[in-house]
Amino acid sequence: MTIVIHASHGAEDPERATLPFVLGNNAAVAGQDPVILLIVEAVHLATEGGADGVQKQGLPPLPEIMAEYVSNGGAIWACRSCTKPRGIEEGDLSREPGSRRRWRSWSSSREARPASPSDLRRPPAMLGPWPW
Repeated sequence: MTIVIHASHGAEDPERATLPFVLGNNAAVAGQDPVILLIVEAVHLATEGGADGVQKQGLPPLPEIMAEYVSNGGAIWACRSCTKPRGIEEGDLSREPGSRRRWRSWSSSREARPASPSDLRRPPAMLGPWPW
């Protein structure tokens, strides 16, 4: 089952920036197919060095949690409607050598969207339709 996790915080709130990746990592380890959708300030986490220095006391640094999440098969999408006004272009997204990060730029625009609902397995009917 694909689980889409919403993340809207970046370095300004280390706890809220980290918890979506902790949840996503737990889902990946449990055999689910997690996708973290970065919106608003969280899109900065997708840039090279964007997660550096982000750490909530008592938790590992966010870059370590992100690397573990990706190595467990998790995907990370960055909302194009949020990256564009912040001056973040496709080339600014982190592409670490040897990384299995699966960055996608997601947009609600039909023409600009590289992903479609068919890219994800359909959720159970009780969860309702996809929002796009």
